[in-house]
Amino acid sequence: MNAERLVTIVHVLSGEIATVRVLEALVTQVQQAINAPNEANQRQAQTTLTGLRDTLSKASSNQLSPGLRADITSLKVSGVTVDKLVGQGLADRLVETLQKGYSSVETLDQLRKVAEEVKALASAVQQVNTGLSGLGLKGEELSPGESVVGIEIPRAKVSGVPDLRRELDFFGRFVGQVTEVLTGEHDQSAVYSLHSSPFLGLDLMTSLEVAARIASIIAGIKLVLDTLGGYRDLKEKAEQLGVEQETLDRLTAQSKAKMATSWTKSRPRSFRSARLARPAE
Repeated sequence: MNAERLVTIVHVLSGEIATVRVLEALVTQVQQAINAPNEANQRQAQTTLTGLRDTLSKASSNQLSPGLRADITSLKVSGVTVDKLVGQGLADRLVETLQKGYSSVETLDQLRKVAEEVKALASAVQQVNTGLSGLGLKGEELSPGESVVGIEIPRAKVSGVPDLRRELDFFGRFVGQVTEVLTGEHDQSAVYSLHSSPFLGLDLMTSLEVAARIASIIAGIKLVLDTLGGYRDLKEKAEQLGVEQETLDRLTAQSKAKMATSWTKSRPRSFRSARLARPAE
């Protein structure tokens, strides 16, 4: 990722490190439930967990763009990816940790470990935030009405400059053609940011209308791919069970028909309510 993206991520995480205090309180309450196992102590721990889960479900980190979410996943603290230490990822870990009840020593040990990891993240975020602020770096910010669309390319799929150029050219044409359909003009979208981590990324500036339409198109493509993947998994399991070839052939035919139907339905939905513009003269 680039420095601006890191600043953006650190600012978001800075607003969520207050969970450390609540986690420490939860650890204390679970310890009390073990030392004095009664309904009141367990209820207190349950109430704290419920409140914490509610806070985490509303965390700003849950609303980050897919690109920023991927960047958070590439960051680690104490060997744990940051997405597991904030927001919904942390909430899910807490639920899993407390599955064995509030009076289990194993639960307490695991909860302490999670709390220490979150505490380490809070310390790291505070240090990085101080350093970045001192350098005068600013995060990626969009003005009202602005939007970006981005592409992320797995490094393994890019062996050289020609591969990278081909991917970027495709993305640029795609954004340009959608823009032309909606506005009648094939403008060159300005580059908003370049970044890299496990992926090579490019973000382009677009209008909200173009970004929304591209999101709809991609959702339609994902629906088709998910449908195809489901049939492939079903066929693979059928082959493992020794299902006869005639049945396998029917599954193949059904998957092709279903994929075609899904794509046919997704295309009009992708451009429903779009303002199809006349080409500029």
